[in-house]
Amino acid sequence: MSYLLSIATSIHSSYRDRLEALKFKSDNEFTFHQSSSACVLISADDTSCNYFELFPWVVFLQGYPFLQQYSSNRPNVPLDAKNILDLYLSEPTELGTKLSGSYSLVIGNIETGETYCCTDLFASYPIFYFHLNQCFIVSSSAKLLKRVVGQDAPLSHQSIFDYFFFHVIPHPHTPYQNIYRLAPNRFAHFYRASLNHGEIKPYPNKHKHKSFKTLKKELKIILNDTTEQLLNLDGDAGCFLSGGLDSSTVAGLLSAHQSNSQAFSIGFDAEGYDEVPFAQQSADHYDISLTTRYVTPKDVVDFVPTLAAESELPFGNASAVPTYYCALLAKENGKRSLFGGDGGDELFGGNERYLKQQLLWQYDKLPKFLSQKLINPLSPVLPRIGLNKLKSYIQQAQIPLPARLQSYNLLYQLGMENIFNPDFFTNIDIQHPIDLMNEQYHACPAGPTLEKILYTDLQFTLADSDIPKVVNMCHLAGIEVQFPLLDEELINFSRNIPPDLKLKNRELRYFYKKSLADWLPPHTLKKSKHGFGLPFGVWMVQDRRLKEMAFDHLISFKERQILSSEFLDKIANEHLINHPAYYGTFVWLILVLESWLQENTIHH
Repeated sequence: MSYLLSIATSIHSSYRDRLEALKFKSDNEFTFHQSSSACVLISADDTSCNYFELFPWVVFLQGYPFLQQYSSNRPNVPLDAKNILDLYLSEPTELGTKLSGSYSLVIGNIETGETYCCTDLFASYPIFYFHLNQCFIVSSSAKLLKRVVGQDAPLSHQSIFDYFFFHVIPHPHTPYQNIYRLAPNRFAHFYRASLNHGEIKPYPNKHKHKSFKTLKKELKIILNDTTEQLLNLDGDAGCFLSGGLDSSTVAGLLSAHQSNSQAFSIGFDAEGYDEVPFAQQSADHYDISLTTRYVTPKDVVDFVPTLAAESELPFGNASAVPTYYCALLAKENGKRSLFGGDGGDELFGGNERYLKQQLLWQYDKLPKFLSQKLINPLSPVLPRIGLNKLKSYIQQAQIPLPARLQSYNLLYQLGMENIFNPDFFTNIDIQHPIDLMNEQYHACPAGPTLEKILYTDLQFTLADSDIPKVVNMCHLAGIEVQFPLLDEELINFSRNIPPDLKLKNRELRYFYKKSLADWLPPHTLKKSKHGFGLPFGVWMVQDRRLKEMAFDHLISFKERQILSSEFLDKIANEHLINHPAYYGTFVWLILVLESWLQENTIHH
């Protein structure tokens, strides 16, 4: 998909030539503007983009921004590109602070080359930019940028390593050097050959002490106000439903505000993966219709080339496959938009690893003389007296946060030196992913450890993985998506809930469950988190076509000399046979990356 390409100031002649070539040679319809200092290329083929022009200004808007007003004052109609320009011209530096909702926007002056861009709290609609010397190019498509700048944006080996670490390429990076992705809640302003960027809205830092009863009431009000606002965008929305806490919450909200609501779910004929029975329980509880589809290995084989062709970045989250087929199911049943339940765990403390971290940070509270002088020196002898788990606990507790959150990362468990080709390994910074996490972890205002972990997960788990997954797969299926549990007022509200109410008595999401216990389906209060997990590894050893596709890509990827040949051979001939689910994750990462590299004609 191609949306808009804007070039500002000091345009290299080869870039201008490629822009003109795109105008005449592309299958899409383009409009083209140029001046001595700026060029703007606009695709007319994408209906999700709102374009407005008032010479010398052009505005490109994706998504649905609202004026930021809370509770009963919430606006029902989102702003359009003309409204955005009016706001920008009245108070340029304050534009982003006035907006809420899901959006991205670019404002350009084709006379002066001045360009302003910003994103919402999760960069729901990505903005990519190229910055080299005095040249600045901004686009909604990294692939389109690459086509224009060519060899000035070579493949980044560091980004490939980061992809294997996170299973996605984390912001602000992309697969290419010199091409970046605008980070969530950030603006970029290019003017007179100078690029400035910064945070739009500071993360709320103040806890307002309120009673449990008051907080419970406020939670319900915000959830209902958010639902009403989003339903004004489409009065006949459907919802994803896996039967978990968050998707059930969204299904219940939809049922309460919209008659004849319809939910959609995906199942798998694989033991331990099928969530349809739980989804049906939630649908029955709220008396809403549930439409299901079972994904098969053939669906995976058919979809991988499409995923590679349509993805701006290599994306290794395997649940993208069932998410796409669920969105397609909704589209085929006449829906124009879906509600997704992402965000609740990261706001209210619902991931299992939070409980483990709660245990580990008790170690941090020990007096230093006790931990460093007594306990640490004794840890090597603990296995001799049958205390292996205690030794493991001490070892993990000694790793500082947020690096400790990655203790079970595949690269650490399998050994980086065993995985990567030595020549590749010596040219990357293995500390880079942790440095990125440190940057976000310490950017969170001073507060309890749990809040810093939740904030870090908002930036990585949500903004880099879950939100792009759902948004991109829905758009690929031809349907819009909204996230009621990521409403800005709800995010700010969650900061008022004390950490000891989010995790209490070893119970995850204590406040949330207790507040909605009389409304939620009973099974959701005890159900473990799962979602639409894809049984790729299990299927790969059972299905001939899927195995052939995976192994063909393994062979092709081996020639790139990024991963060790010995490691790849061991996966294919030994590990997958004994542990298909575990090692299948790594094979999926390779399959997706190699497909993407081939699709983008990046050679060995």
